[in-house]
Amino acid sequence: MKDGGAISIRKEAFKSILEAIESDKLVDVAKDIGSHVPKEFIVFWFKRINLETYLEYLSLVCHYAKFAECEIENDGNDYTIILSHDIGQKWSDFLGIWLTEGLKVTLGVLPKIDTTRNSIIVRFHM
Repeated sequence: MKDGGAISIRKEAFKSILEAIESDKLVDVAKDIGSHVPKEFIVFWFKRINLETYLEYLSLVCHYAKFAECEIENDGNDYTIILSHDIGQKWSDFLGIWLTEGLKVTLGVLPKIDTTRNSIIVRFHM
C-alpha cells in the first residue's frame, strides 16, 4: 500500500529514535531530504521558486508539521530565521543541515547556521 501521508508519534518517542540514529546517517538523511523536498513542495504549491515562496514553505512546515516554532526577520537584504524546539541537539543538527541544503538548492544561498540544543539560527544575505 502506497501512502504519502504522515504518522503521529509522541515527541518523546521521536526524540528517542533520533538519539538512536548515528550522526553520519542523520546527516545523510537531512542532506537528501533538504536537497529535493523543499523544491518539490514549493513548485507544487506555489508554482515558482523565490525567497518569498521558500519562506512561506518554511513557515508552513513549521506550523503544520510541527518541525519547530519559526521566526523570520529581515533587515534589508539580510535575513535571520530562528527555529525553536524542545527535541534536542540531534534535531537541531538535522534542521540545520536540512535548511542549508534547502536554501542552497532552491535559492543558491549558503547560510550561516548556529545550532544549540533546542534552536537553530540561520543567517543569510540576498
